[in-house]
Amino acid sequence: MYRKALLCFSLLMMLACLGCTTVHRAASTGNTEEMLFLISRGSDLNAADENGMTPLMLAVQEDQPDMVAVLLANGAATDLENRQGKTASDMAWAEGTPAVFKAFLDHGGADPDFFLHEAAGTEGQARLKTVIREYRQYRKISNTADHASLSDFETWFSDFPEGVYRKEVEHIFGEMIRRDYEEAAAASDPKAMKAFIDRYSDMGRDGYRVDATSLNIRNTASAESEKTGRYLRGNVVHALQKKDGWAQTDRGWVSLEYLKPVPVRRTIPLVAPYIENARHYLAHPDDEIHPEKTPPALPTPTVRQELELLLKAPTLSTLETFIIQYKDRPEYAPLVQTARNRYKQILLDE
Repeated sequence: MYRKALLCFSLLMMLACLGCTTVHRAASTGNTEEMLFLISRGSDLNAADENGMTPLMLAVQEDQPDMVAVLLANGAATDLENRQGKTASDMAWAEGTPAVFKAFLDHGGADPDFFLHEAAGTEGQARLKTVIREYRQYRKISNTADHASLSDFETWFSDFPEGVYRKEVEHIFGEMIRRDYEEAAAASDPKAMKAFIDRYSDMGRDGYRVDATSLNIRNTASAESEKTGRYLRGNVVHALQKKDGWAQTDRGWVSLEYLKPVPVRRTIPLVAPYIENARHYLAHPDDEIHPEKTPPALPTPTVRQELELLLKAPTLSTLETFIIQYKDRPEYAPLVQTARNRYKQILLDE
């Protein structure tokens, strides 16, 4: 009887270890299909391996943002510690990529207010702070999607044109401009279409690129006022208003002396074709307008075109995003190398 009980206990322990090995392997390799299967079978998402590493920690360590999202969405704990005393949230902040940290923000695995006030000891953490600021701007837009202001979109397209929330913001903006165009077209009134043109034609005119190694952000339009942060060379910002040689961005006031105008409009999708259609209507008022025939989404540029556009106003974060996205595609190796070279050049210049 004793031997039988011992055998059963040993078998259960082996099965438990096997489950841990399987769930950890799935997390490390980013096999979300296998992970979802294991979850459906009741696998322990907080099981620790011999180093105290949970599946979530391994997904962070191995840069598996989709896996991080799956684990967090299914209740994986972020506050358990490994043998080094680090939690999954600690690891995401210390070594996580923007995509991994985005998954933490999206699924409540990281407190944006807490990390925004943490010291950025590395270049990577400085980029993650940019992700947090982008997240807050995205939430501001998404929470008011039905009546979001154009200034909120302008701020996002200026400050985060290649950000991790690009698809989400472009989708919300696309829905808004499509709705406004359809309403103007349905009114069959030139005044309505003129109002549509006036509303959207000025977008993206007050964009600036930082032309200094580091540009202080202040709480008022004065060099004597308190510093609240800084922009780095290459950052693109949107001026909400200008006064006495200063520009107010969503983060505070900066001196116009160190800013160069840049056409942010090119990063704002859909505006050009809608404006073109609206102007055609005003020039040919007898033409029938069909609201359902609104301009389609702009075609996705080729990877080469994407890099060429990026290199017109390169930043460390946009170059890093491009490199990560295409580094494992052999056919894009020359383009990735070009991006790497520009990345190194910016680091040396700073």
